[in-house]
Amino acid sequence: YNYYDGSDWGDYPTERVESIRTGWPVYAPLGENGEIIVSHALPDPDGDWVLLFNKRDTKGEGDWEEFTLAGPEAGVGIVWPSMVTGGPDHNIIHILARSYGNDYMGQTGALLYSRSSDGGATWDIQNLFFDELGPDYFTAIDADGFAWAQPKGNTLAFTVGFDIGHACFMKSSDGGDTWEFTEVYHCPFYPAPGAATPPFGAGDGTQ
Repeated sequence: YNYYDGSDWGDYPTERVESIRTGWPVYAPLGENGEIIVSHALPDPDGDWVLLFNKRDTKGEGDWEEFTLAGPEAGVGIVWPSMVTGGPDHNIIHILARSYGNDYMGQTGALLYSRSSDGGATWDIQNLFFDELGPDYFTAIDADGFAWAQPKGNTLAFTVGFDIGHACFMKSSDGGDTWEFTEVYHCPFYPAPGAATPPFGAGDGTQ
């Protein structure tokens, strides 16, 4: 981590932010002038993957406070986080993550949503599964196959797919309490039949 204050960069970093090795970091503002980072990590080699957060009240200054968010059940971790913050002071954290480990809700990788309204102290929504994105629609959610739009007030939206399969987006007008599914593209050859298919249109994997 390094911080640019508009004029200069800080000292060259000599150690990582996190207390253990992590992967796939995502950064967002938090609070009036703070910041937060989330990555996936495996604290226990015999345990499940978790999301590991580090936050602090002032950008570029002070000690980091570290905490974790676990998956929905034993044997099911969460990885590949995508995060945005919202609310008047950026104190509401919205997280998407993909399940990892045992199959969950009929998928080898299920998309799960969590929300904290108090900067990560508690989670009022934790590992919510979207039925619309379940095994009847996606055999699995691809790693990094989902992306947030910037929140606008209480309106949230994220995309899923846009690769070799279906493409859709989910939208909430009440800050994540309820969600509406909209399909953008229906792939005629999904799941893949196990043999060559005729050429067909699809996304390129970007969000």
